[in-house]
Amino acid sequence: MPGKSPYRTCGFGQISLVRLAVNQDFPEVFTEASIRLWLEGILALQNVSKSGEVVIGNKGADFVSLKVGGRDHEGWSRAEIEVHCGGWTGSMNGSFSKGELAHFAQEVRRLHRDLLGTARLHPIEPNLTLTLTGDGKGHIAVDGIARNDFATGTQLTFRLTIDQTYLEAIADSLSDVDPV
Repeated sequence: MPGKSPYRTCGFGQISLVRLAVNQDFPEVFTEASIRLWLEGILALQNVSKSGEVVIGNKGADFVSLKVGGRDHEGWSRAEIEVHCGGWTGSMNGSFSKGELAHFAQEVRRLHRDLLGTARLHPIEPNLTLTLTGDGKGHIAVDGIARNDFATGTQLTFRLTIDQTYLEAIADSLSDVDPV
């Protein structure tokens, strides 16, 4: 058809202009609703919560690191988990449901305030579980279990200690990677 463009233009969110070929034989494939859903999916991948790293401990010594990527459309965030403790080093991938790290952040803030008690991370997918325990004097024990494969039962159980001064930055990092 001369004069009629085979493209439609659609603007949405951060994507200012998208040109899609419209198939005249199957117009339902490119309805406005289907284009909107497709674009929302792209934006979800681009805006997947903030990417960031949470470090519990000191990277020059014993630590646990969570490099949290974006959140998918079902509310799960992928993370690269790294544990360095007592000469042992390991890394694996894990997943956290929306709100799990934010809830842990609240518990870490309470522990920072009181210096006594516990803050627990026990996610639905328990690739990594952590319990931070304060002794009331500013010493924090970090007990953890890292599981890469639930079927085999293989796990790394570890303990490291940190100072209370780390807690605020840990809580802030957790909140940044899992905004609710």
